[in-house]
Formats: sequence, C-alpha cells, structure tokens
Amino acid sequence: MQEAFLRVWKHAPKWDVSRNVRFTTWFYRVVMNLSIDVKRKRKPSQAIDNGFDMVSSEPIADQKLSDKQMAAKLADALDKLPERQRLATNLCYFQGLGNKQASEVLEVSVGAIESLLVRARAKLADLLKDQRQEFLKENMS
Repeated sequence: MQEAFLRVWKHAPKWDVSRNVRFTTWFYRVVMNLSIDVKRKRKPSQAIDNGFDMVSSEPIADQKLSDKQMAAKLADALDKLPERQRLATNLCYFQGLGNKQASEVLEVSVGAIESLLVRARAKLADLLKDQRQEFLKENMS
C-alpha cells in the first residue's frame, strides 16, 4: 500500500480530471498494476502442511475447519481462473465495486466486465462442483 501511495503522489500531475475518471478508480488501477507486478515477481510457494495442527472436538471448531477448507478450495479455484476473470471477480464480489467502476479499473467496457463475470462464474461452478455436493450434504444434516 505504501508503494501505491508513493506512486499516486509521484504521478498525481498525470491524473487528468477532464477525463471524468474518479480518483478511486484511478487509485484502484494503480494498486491493481502493483499487485500484478508483485505476483509476477513472486516465486510459486508450496502450501504449508497443517498436519501438526490440533483440532478441537467441539462442533464449532469442526465448522470453523470446514469453513477454512472451503475458503481454501475457493481461493484455489479463483487462482485457476484466467487473470482478467479473476480480477473482475475480485473487484465486483470481494471489493464491492459495481460493474461500471470495475470496467473503469480494468479499462474495458461494462459489457466486457459482465462477460468476464459470467465466464468466471461458469468456470468456478465447474471447478467447485464436487465441493458444492459436499457443502449441500454437510448443511442438510
């Protein structure tokens, strides 16, 4: 985040108010570009083995573990999406941006964002179909 604010400070004169682009949209784009740069430079990491973690016998702990496992499976599925679909999904569903704002951040049309989201949801549904059945079984009992 510090790097993002430094970039905004350094490049503030380049921000063109007359283009009718909000500052938040421009700032999201700066953060997005930095995130992409960091991800490209990062070496693939191996998952940490949780084999030595103690698990409580309480139902609440089991549910928390199940939730963590589902979150990990979702994160893994999101990582398997093509980059533009993953970015659109993150902006719209996790960052709470509307399609118009997300389209400005990614510098594509609103229709392109909607198309990216449709394809991302279809791909996620395919990747998570086994987990969906598991989830339904767990929550029906």
